[in-house]
Amino acid sequence: MKKSIEIHQILNHDQGLGCIQKWNTKQNYVRKLQVLESRKLPRSTTKEYAYLMKLIHKEELVPSTLNPYLKMLIQREVDNSKLIEFGNKGGSTISVLTEALYCTDREGNDIQLAMFIQDDSGVDHIWLKQKLDLFFYKLLTDTAFQEEVRSKLSYDKGRN
Repeated sequence: MKKSIEIHQILNHDQGLGCIQKWNTKQNYVRKLQVLESRKLPRSTTKEYAYLMKLIHKEELVPSTLNPYLKMLIQREVDNSKLIEFGNKGGSTISVLTEALYCTDREGNDIQLAMFIQDDSGVDHIWLKQKLDLFFYKLLTDTAFQEEVRSKLSYDKGRN
C-alpha cells in the first residue's frame, strides 16, 4: 500500500511523465509481471459468464430499448444452416483465455456457455486462441461431438 501511494504521488507531480517513460518499457514489463497483474484483475466464474450470456440472449439484461445495441456488439452473422442466432464475447488476459457465447439452433434449442483456460506460461495460448472458434463451431453443430465432450467433461467418481 505504501508503494502504491508513493507511485501515485510521483505520477501526480511534474516528475510523473519522466517516471512513466523510464519504467513503462517492454524490458520492464516482463511476462511474469503481466501474469501477476492478470491475477489481480476483477474476476468471475464461468457459471456467471454463461448466466450473463443467457440474460443477453433472452434480452433480460438491459431495458428493451437497449437490447438491439447490445446484440449489435456481440452477435455474429450465422452462415450455418444449423444455427439461427449466435453471439460471443471474449476477454482474455495474458494468462487466461476466456470465451462466453450464446446461440439458438434450428430446432429451437438455446445454448449459453463460457470457458476459461489458464495458461501462465503462454505456450499454448496462441494455439488455443486460433483453435477455439473451430472447437465451438463443432461443439454447437455436431451432436456426436457434443456427447463426446459431455462424456469427457462429466464428473465420474470412479475416474482418477
